Amino acid sequence: MPIKKKPTRKELLKEPDEFLTLSRRMLQYATAHRKAIAIAAAAFFGVLVVFAGFRYYTMRAEDRAFGLLDQAVAAFDAAAEKSDPAAGQRAAEEAFTRLFDRYEGKAAAAVGRVVYADICYRAGAPKKAIEMYTEALNAFETDPALLSLIYNGLGSAWEAAGDLEKAAENFRRVAEGAEAVFKDDAMFQLARIYERMGRTAQGAKLYEQIPEQYPASLFGEIAREKAARKEGA
Repeated sequence: MPIKKKPTRKELLKEPDEFLTLSRRMLQYATAHRKAIAIAAAAFFGVLVVFAGFRYYTMRAEDRAFGLLDQAVAAFDAAAEKSDPAAGQRAAEEAFTRLFDRYEGKAAAAVGRVVYADICYRAGAPKKAIEMYTEALNAFETDPALLSLIYNGLGSAWEAAGDLEKAAENFRRVAEGAEAVFKDDAMFQLARIYERMGRTAQGAKLYEQIPEQYPASLFGEIAREKAARKEGA
């Protein structure tokens, strides 16, 4: 079998280096198309500038939106302290309306709906509270803790509106859900709703479960007393 001749260093130097060849081709292309490349680079950096400007504008808009939310809450607090929650709601309504109209889609508007829903509930306007809570659901669909808070609020608002079935439905979403936050609250409220609906056995069972599952809960001792009274009845 013939032995393959090993190339000499001189012969190797004559072979084109792949990296250098590629570099030359890129350089030649860049030279031939330098105008187009310059335009593309300018466009790229222009996009970066626009994006940075958009982020700056968005952050400023959020700051203004949260400032308006603070004003709305302050208006409620000031009026509610002097008279009652209903007067506070009326005093804050204009500021909340401006917040929702001007900053729809901003985080402050979404948070504002939850805050205003609670204000409406406390002011004796459960239907408006239901409307606000319902509108806020989509904004927090990826946040289980806030969803639990909203469903608890909806449960209370529906109870105040006189619909115990819908109240129970919303409390049950939290009580039977995977999220632990506000779950003991929802279980207690659901047990109380079941009592009002005449479903005392279901209510008693929930009262028993609360101190077992949440021994540190604020509702634990009350639930234990209620369960004991049911057993002694």
